[in-house]
Amino acid sequence: MLRYHLTRVSSNSKTGPIPTVMISRGSCPPSCPLYSGGCYARGGNVRLHWDRVDDRGMRFDDLLGHIRNFPHNQIWRYAVAGDLPGTGEKVSPFLLQRLVSANAGRRGFTYTHKNPLNPTIATAIAAANRRGFTINLSSNNVAQADDYLRLRIGPVVTLIPEDFGEDALTISKLTGKEKAVRRWRNVQTPEGVPVVQCPAEYNDSVQCANCGGSAGPMCQRADRSFVVGFTVHGVSKRKASDVAKGLRVLP
Repeated sequence: MLRYHLTRVSSNSKTGPIPTVMISRGSCPPSCPLYSGGCYARGGNVRLHWDRVDDRGMRFDDLLGHIRNFPHNQIWRYAVAGDLPGTGEKVSPFLLQRLVSANAGRRGFTYTHKNPLNPTIATAIAAANRRGFTINLSSNNVAQADDYLRLRIGPVVTLIPEDFGEDALTISKLTGKEKAVRRWRNVQTPEGVPVVQCPAEYNDSVQCANCGGSAGPMCQRADRSFVVGFTVHGVSKRKASDVAKGLRVLP
């Protein structure tokens, strides 16, 4: 049975102080190319917490009760590690529908590596996005991003290789010192859709909690006209970079 762990106020520097949820590893599809190496959640502090979800996590019904008690318009993130309800390659439309209903009046969002070419999964994802629970289709490179965009069932994110872009300096809000970051611009998918870098990668003052101002986090906007790109990171980023090749850079 899948278990769920809720952090009411996250201390993660990227998400910021919003509620976040982790799900048992059994929710992840083995078909994901990062499943056996390259997944950021398999390293660092995220892994330490993820390893404990099966032991300390709650049941799905209990999670829904907590979500219903979130304040109106609350931004929150489902599946900081893990995937949509359902084991392995499967998605449970019934459980996902219940999650979407619990989110009513809130601004939940997540990402999935479940196969959107599966008609049952595609239908469930499209319904969730229409009803206000944003599910981003996680593509592995910009070419696959186009494939997913053509499905018209939800917004798309993609990986960007670790060695792409240029070195830049920013001031760390934690230490007050300069630190090196990767910054890239002018990326498109092969079919010409803009790819926008997650601003939290190069600006320490931006988190999911405040990304996008009143419009809300970019990844929470189901109707956006661009792909959000994430530079691969984590202990296995070289493996992830191999998956993420295939950029189109504008002159």
